[in-house]
Amino acid sequence: MLGLIGAVLVELGWQVVALIFDGLMVKHRPPASSAEPSSSERLKVDLRAAEAQLARAGWRSVKLTEKPLHGLQAEPLERLEAARAAMREFDGGDVE
Repeated sequence: MLGLIGAVLVELGWQVVALIFDGLMVKHRPPASSAEPSSSERLKVDLRAAEAQLARAGWRSVKLTEKPLHGLQAEPLERLEAARAAMREFDGGDVE
């Protein structure tokens, strides 16, 4: 299944940079012009094309999405921050 998804995305102009257990990673690409949609918007459209190809191959229930990791790697993790705050309240000290 990942091979098929990757093949469709490559055919649509994406560069697959990694195959991962539960998906794959493509390199975001800037729009060629201001009239072209953003990389994320283009990826959404192309993921629908990949879903259609998967459905034709018998994988009708598969839905593809972009994981919210692009550009967010430096942002604090909400649950981790909440856990740290709870530990500080409980402990009264610094928690890292």
